Order: sequence, then C-alpha cells, then structure tokens
Amino acid sequence: MSNHVLLIDANKTPMNPIHPAHAQKLMDTGKAAVFRFYPFTLIVNRVVENIITYPIALKIDPGSKTTGISLVNNRNEVIWGMELEHRGSVIKDALQSRRAGASRFCKWLKV
Repeated sequence: MSNHVLLIDANKTPMNPIHPAHAQKLMDTGKAAVFRFYPFTLIVNRVVENIITYPIALKIDPGSKTTGISLVNNRNEVIWGMELEHRGSVIKDALQSRRAGASRFCKWLKV
C-alpha cells in the first residue's frame, strides 16, 4: 500500500489525491509546494477552476491495541492509511508501578 499525496489548490480547495511520483514531478517543476508534512499535503501554485473530485470514505477498524484508520476511494483502493496505537496498557502499567512503590513507602513508615 502506498499512501497517496493529498492536494489542494491556491484557494485551499481540496482536490483528488495523487500518486507520490506525480507529486514529486509537481514539486520538481515548481508547480506545487509542501503545505503540511503530516498528513503530507501539497498546495498547487495556481487556482484550479471546476474541481471535480470523487467520493472518499473514512474507514475505521477499532482494535484492542491499535486502531486502523484509512481513506478509501470509490473503487475500494486505499488512498491513505495509518495505525493509532492505544496507550491504555502503558498507562495501566505506570499506575500499577506507582501504586506498588507507594505501598512499599507506607510499609517503611509503618502507617
């Protein structure tokens, strides 16, 4: 799966995502510049009239340790995808270690 590059025109109107090779050509010729690094977005140097975009759906796959998030076009091709790692187990472990340390301290004080 290769992530596509998000694209906006000079008025910041969203356009269809493009393949990374096409994005590289636009940047090399000076027709586009980097607008944002994450998610990677290019801004075209000119205003585009009558932008026709195809529908894009946001798909979310919740899991116990990670959540998958993706943008899918009308042909069920993944345009952009990411995984979100849950911090629940990390937070739980930190709280348990803190609680264990506090109980040892209270025994030392004989409270």
